[in-house]
Amino acid sequence: MTRSITQGTDDRNGHRDADALEHTGTNELKLHVARTRDDLEDTVEAIRDKLDVKTHALRVWATFRRDLRANPGAFVLTVTLGAAVGVVVISSIVRDRMRRG
Repeated sequence: MTRSITQGTDDRNGHRDADALEHTGTNELKLHVARTRDDLEDTVEAIRDKLDVKTHALRVWATFRRDLRANPGAFVLTVTLGAAVGVVVISSIVRDRMRRG
């Protein structure tokens, strides 16, 4: 008994399961391989985009500049608070080392 391609089940991407592929013709298999290759290319491209440090750095820099122009007061406040925390931390370290001798 031979099953046709229409009797197989589709996965979430519309591809046939392995059992259905056993009973397909060459053209259907080539189509399946082409779809799988396209899916793999899309996945590789998405991974490449996520790992592109230069693009992410430029995007962060552009966001920073936009936010700075939109609200410079918040930037000044953030830098001031960060500097104050830095001074407190450094002075605590220096004071602790001076006590230890």
